[in-house]
Amino acid sequence: MAHNMNRVSQYRLDNVDRMATILLALVDEAEQRRPEYLGAMTHYMHLFLIECARFARQHFRADAELVTGSALAVERVRRHIEENWREEMRLDDVAARAHMSGAHLCRLFKKHTGRTIVEYLHHRRIERAMVMLNSTGEKVITIAHESGFGDLAHFNRVFRRITGQTPSEFRRKGDRAATPAG
Repeated sequence: MAHNMNRVSQYRLDNVDRMATILLALVDEAEQRRPEYLGAMTHYMHLFLIECARFARQHFRADAELVTGSALAVERVRRHIEENWREEMRLDDVAARAHMSGAHLCRLFKKHTGRTIVEYLHHRRIERAMVMLNSTGEKVITIAHESGFGDLAHFNRVFRRITGQTPSEFRRKGDRAATPAG
């Protein structure tokens, strides 16, 4: 739920009285349930959404290109991680894909996804490891390597941090419905 599309935003509207009047009329229709109240509620909801759209158009037009560009760059990086999560990734190489500095990419990625690039990559790798632990009899070290970790100790630390248990404990419990925390 940490993705930026799942966040609630709050804005100070210019015409609070107009918005309050519309919302109060909407609530009144819902409470009174007079004949044709559903049509009236739909009408008031349309008015409310029109006012919101007018506000957004007036206040966010200048930022639209910048936000869209950064969101697209982050999505390109996220897709690259999804397609190449087994590979070793260096920040400089990933940032070059997004045509920006590593520091700037890290800030944007965290803002848009709620996770750092490394956290995102680790979660993706641990998700894969969890599937393998539940569906194969492979050794943990083999699963660690198959999941993109070059070192068993590092894999164990990351697995425990994300799931709250070691890979062996996870396998013993056979927790098929588990998903990484965070």
